[in-house]
Amino acid sequence: MKVPTGPSTPADPRKDIERIDEEIVRLLAERQRCFEAAVAARGRERAFAPVSRRSDQVINNAKLLAYANRTDPALVESLWTVMLKWFELYEDRLIEQKRPE
Repeated sequence: MKVPTGPSTPADPRKDIERIDEEIVRLLAERQRCFEAAVAARGRERAFAPVSRRSDQVINNAKLLAYANRTDPALVESLWTVMLKWFELYEDRLIEQKRPE
C-alpha cells in the first residue's frame, strides 16, 4: 500500500482514500467469490460453521494482522464481526436457493 511520504495538498489524501476504497471493494468481491465457491462445493450443507463457533478465531487472526500493519485492532474487530455475520446470512440464502421446491 502506498504511504504518503511528504506534505500533500488536501486533494491528495482524498484521492488516496478513493483508491484504497476501490481496492477494498475489489478484495471484498474476491472474498465473496471464494466463499461462493466453497458453498457451491458443499452442496446443500453448511460450508462454514455459524459465526458463533469460529468467529473468535477469525477475528483474532484479523486483529493480529491489524497489529502487524499498524492499524487499530478495534476497527478490524468491528469490521470483521459485521462481515462474518453478513457471510453467515449470505450462506443461508445461497443454501436456500439450492433447495428443491
